Amino acid sequence: MNNSKYDLTAAIGPDAGSPLCKLLKELTVGNLLEHLGKVTKTSDGALRPLLEIALLDTDDTIQEALGTLAQYHVLSAPIVYPCLEQCRERQNATNNQHHQQTKTHQIGFVDVEIILKALLDLLSNAQYFDILTHIHSRSSDTGLPIRIQVTEQAASALKRLAEPFFSTRLMSLGQSQGAFATDTVLYCKMDTCIQTIIDEGFLFHHLADDGSERVNHRIAITDEQGTIISILSQSDIIAYIYQHREKALGDLRHLTVEKLGMCATPVFCIQSSVPAIEAFRQMNEENVSAMAVVNDQRVLIANISVSDLREVSPMSFEYLALPILDFLMYQNTHKEKVVANYTGDSLLPISCLASTTLEHIMERLTTNKVHRVYEVDDHDRAVGVITITDVLVCLLKLCSSNIE
Repeated sequence: MNNSKYDLTAAIGPDAGSPLCKLLKELTVGNLLEHLGKVTKTSDGALRPLLEIALLDTDDTIQEALGTLAQYHVLSAPIVYPCLEQCRERQNATNNQHHQQTKTHQIGFVDVEIILKALLDLLSNAQYFDILTHIHSRSSDTGLPIRIQVTEQAASALKRLAEPFFSTRLMSLGQSQGAFATDTVLYCKMDTCIQTIIDEGFLFHHLADDGSERVNHRIAITDEQGTIISILSQSDIIAYIYQHREKALGDLRHLTVEKLGMCATPVFCIQSSVPAIEAFRQMNEENVSAMAVVNDQRVLIANISVSDLREVSPMSFEYLALPILDFLMYQNTHKEKVVANYTGDSLLPISCLASTTLEHIMERLTTNKVHRVYEVDDHDRAVGVITITDVLVCLLKLCSSNIE
């Protein structure tokens, strides 16, 4: 296995990962989907979907797409081609009819990052960031604090761009941003082992249009006819292994972040006073999906990620001009369900120390339904970030240590 960043063989012994390796080779796609309650077996042995699958249509607008992603609490969804009305008919049909009608028309995945790129392209073409610089340079004493002057004028400039952005159709978005991600559509037999799905699906490295290297976080599982059976995510794999951690990992689950060298993903930090739209611009520039929000002492106080874009609507579009903390508090207040990224009423994200164990990292990811855990030092300063992909890669290294 060449996917791993870590060399743990000497530390854990040549056979320590054997139970995990056995689990990943014996667990099939069908069994995992059944265990997760996503499918059930019919009398003839076929698998029938139990959960409604979020689908996007090429004729959907960005506003409709964001609404769908927010409704299903996902960051990406398959995009299909026929029309939206047929998609809705499928969703209202019986499970068997849904199974028959969803086939052959899927053309890839749309995720929030594609929508973010479309937003930044629109702002760039409208010279928004140039306007923002101009606003900063000419703000003067008009009886209001400069911060309020700048925010109000920047929000006004954003508001004028809301309608053209939210009315953009996904098909034209796909044409401007490049082809939709087709390598997240994986045909496999239901008896395919999870080890294969991880290697050939989740950790299959591909180049994005911007030249950056990406992995797949969600995969559409289809049958031979192209019918979407279910969606499988990296989070599903982590959750399953966590539920079976004693058998699969044994004492390995007590190894620490420091011992495993898990915090290999660099953390990108941003000051809390920076406008939210600038944070999204920097995410796109750095090819990351989240940033640690810190104060002047680099103390971690919040997390901003592409998922925060899902709740943005034409009515709230101008709030992207607010400082990050104000934007996040507005978003958190107006959501029907408080985002699991945050603990209680605080914006403080899930974090860990170098001494935190693998078991507790998996528990925090699974229980809080988040995609990352920030590592902090003894002074709560952000020093690293552990993503779901980092954990999956580490688990594979533990698994493969017995064959290297």
